[in-house]
Amino acid sequence: MKSSLSFFHTPWDISNHIQVFFTQTRERLFKYYSTQRSRLKQSYTNGPYLQILIVLTIIGLILRLYHMGDVSLWLDEVTALHRSQQSFLEIWENPWGDINPPLFFLIEHVMLTLGNSEFVLRLAPALIGTLTIPVIYGVGSEFYDRNIGVITAALLTFSVFHIWYSQEARPYSLLLFLLLVALLFYFKALRTDHSLYWLLTGLFIGLACWAHNSAIIIIPPLLMWLCISRFRQPFYDTIIRPLILASVTFLLAVAPFIPYLFGSYSGKINEPLTWGMQGLELLQAMGMQFFGGIGSPVLIMVYLFAVLFFLGLVLLLRTDRRKFKFLLITIIVLLATAWGLSYTMPTDPRYFIILFAFILLGISFAFLPFKKFFSPTRFLCYAIICIAVISIPSLHSYYSLDAKWEDWKGISREIEEVTDEGNIIIIVPPWSVQPFRYYYDTTLHNRSVYTVDYADELVPIVASHPDERIFFICSENSIGPYKWIAGNATQIGEYGEHHIYKLNVMPDLPSLPPGNDNGSTITVIVPNGGENWQQRSTNTIRWNYTGTPGAEVRIELIEKEAVYGVVTHNTSVGVHGSGSFNVTVPLTMRLGKDYRIRVISIENPLSADTSDALFSISSR
Repeated sequence: MKSSLSFFHTPWDISNHIQVFFTQTRERLFKYYSTQRSRLKQSYTNGPYLQILIVLTIIGLILRLYHMGDVSLWLDEVTALHRSQQSFLEIWENPWGDINPPLFFLIEHVMLTLGNSEFVLRLAPALIGTLTIPVIYGVGSEFYDRNIGVITAALLTFSVFHIWYSQEARPYSLLLFLLLVALLFYFKALRTDHSLYWLLTGLFIGLACWAHNSAIIIIPPLLMWLCISRFRQPFYDTIIRPLILASVTFLLAVAPFIPYLFGSYSGKINEPLTWGMQGLELLQAMGMQFFGGIGSPVLIMVYLFAVLFFLGLVLLLRTDRRKFKFLLITIIVLLATAWGLSYTMPTDPRYFIILFAFILLGISFAFLPFKKFFSPTRFLCYAIICIAVISIPSLHSYYSLDAKWEDWKGISREIEEVTDEGNIIIIVPPWSVQPFRYYYDTTLHNRSVYTVDYADELVPIVASHPDERIFFICSENSIGPYKWIAGNATQIGEYGEHHIYKLNVMPDLPSLPPGNDNGSTITVIVPNGGENWQQRSTNTIRWNYTGTPGAEVRIELIEKEAVYGVVTHNTSVGVHGSGSFNVTVPLTMRLGKDYRIRVISIENPLSADTSDALFSISSR
């Protein structure tokens, strides 16, 4: 009977045990989070830290909003605008073939509900950059103490490098923000070994990979330090378990777009090394920019911050060898990674923006010896004032810039002043037309725009417009076309690497036939009026010809009365009296109902025809 009673009471005992287990777990979690909340509150409220951090964040917001809409957009920002204007699904599907992950463009898509001005485009990066200030305070506090947290936050607040990328419609401020959040949880995890912090570390590194491909470079130094710092401790509990926890959330975060991520990295690695920096040049540029020498550098300030950095490392070595080793190992590993990657893919200092945060940590220790002479409040106030004062020359230089990388606002202004209706504008290279069109409506001003990539594409266009005034917007990096233009036209404006030229006299073009009409004709068949082409759709242009107009034709897209752009510079005239060409309407194509197609013989420009009536281009 006793056994039976025990048997029948067993389920109740198990239930009670389960209830007790969950109750105790809930109480432990509540106690832990209460302790952490109290500790977090104490770290911000005890002493002057919270008040100072609020002031720094407000100053940081002002510095990141000031002058933000006055500087010209450049090519990459306009490219970001075009991708962000697509639907969420299109941003994810990435029809552009953009090798950058989608997170930033999804955020910008939401921001574009407020408009597409320079200010709106850069608002999200500026706000994210401002939020990075309290985050880096937390990183500094976890790494050493709250004084280092405040000083590091102050350095970030007045950093020209960080302001630059907080005022650029690109994902770099978002990348730094997410990686610093991950670093904050990493430091907490090292200190407490709590599972939640390891999970959050992996999660935010994964989210950072959604912002930019370079996020993954933070993994090797953090993994290396985890192994070094816990070398003599139980292997599973101190190394394997944290790695498993962080890996789980990291993989969950990146799982939805692993094929996208690998394609993105593959695209970067396979991208030709036609731009960017390599080896020592890259490392020198990183040092120059991280120490405040971006834009129009004030070299003495760059050298001063560099001295403070090395002084800070020496002082950290004397006060805490363990943290010195972490900082030194991390910086060396990131520099070595940058060096290696620069020979496999196009690179720029901004890709390694997380290294900038460790540089600021190093600089902050240069101020610590003065703490013993003042109260905490006075010490931090004097340190912030000192940082602000030595940053003034670099800030003044930065805010004096009319443009960063490219001044398309200035170029468009001058083009409007020097050109008249019916003039021809030739832009080299072709992708420069995107920022140009952001500021200049060629149809409103009735100017025809051509884009060329090679010098041999210039000659037929110039030859087919013997009576029009022709202007060139050319990058000096486009060596072939630049040499031809510089040798046949007069420079009338200079905006960094971009120059404006005017062709005053038609050059001698002996390589071309005279262009006399030989009786041959070309007749556009499709589109010839009433058609509707949708963005991303592929359409066929068809024409008939008689006689011998030449072996090749150029196809132009006409909007209203001006050339919107060149569909193709040269394609076969066809066979047996008819020709065709397939074209895919790009996502950047302006929507409208007043388009026509012109087919023109390259050898005999008098043999040409234009659609009889208008056709339209619409969204999908």
